[in-house]
Amino acid sequence: MEEKYPIWKFKLSDVCYQIATENNINSLATYMKQNSLKNLIFISDFEKPAWNSYIMPNLTEFDFIEKLSVHWTNIKDINEIHKCTSIRNLSLDNDDKTYIDFSKFPYIEHFVSWNRKGIENVWDIPTITDLTVAGLNRKQFPKNTNCLYTTKRLRILKTPLETLSFLEGNTSIKYLELSDFSKIKSLKEVGTLQQLEYLYIKANNVSDFSFLKDLSSLKTLFIISKVAEFSFEYFENMPQLERIALSGNKDIQRFNLELKLTKNIV
Repeated sequence: MEEKYPIWKFKLSDVCYQIATENNINSLATYMKQNSLKNLIFISDFEKPAWNSYIMPNLTEFDFIEKLSVHWTNIKDINEIHKCTSIRNLSLDNDDKTYIDFSKFPYIEHFVSWNRKGIENVWDIPTITDLTVAGLNRKQFPKNTNCLYTTKRLRILKTPLETLSFLEGNTSIKYLELSDFSKIKSLKEVGTLQQLEYLYIKANNVSDFSFLKDLSSLKTLFIISKVAEFSFEYFENMPQLERIALSGNKDIQRFNLELKLTKNIV
């Protein structure tokens, strides 16, 4: 017998979401309120309880939810999400072209976007502290540094971006992940992020990592690059460094082992 109110967990996460289905949608809001549940997900799956319709239901009664995920669904218009005005955490990994009006989410703090358009104004949202964007083209990034004032955690994934000039001098970002950059050759702007504590880079066209010597607050560092060139000098001013992993070729792996021994990092 199909469970009326099934839950969903993403891998490596303990967060539980209530799954919206065609069978429970009329009573789901009431059930969630009665049980103090505030996390909702729309996901399509023809073998398990899920939302398989191409149309998103009216979400007026879900104005209390704080976490909403639209993940791999058949829905082509997700405009109804704008009725969920209490959202703090919004994750969109869906094949639709809906423009997202962030003014409808005055409390939003965490936003995740996979391969979307219509989110160009996300860079200026003052409440966002945790931002993940994947699959954006160059035109979707900001043109100047007047952005990301409150963002502490930033992940930019799978992009042909060629410059990070919009990050230069940022004073709020402490966690930065730059992964699968296909065209970028210089990451010099990263060296201006003086407060950075966590840095993950995967960029096989970047060879110059001399900017690392300016990151004195780093605690965790992961770099993957087939053409990277490193010097012990880059790591001399990192008194708080606790974890490090440099990889990409045999020479880099050898340097990584020597560096760990030098800095007494396990």
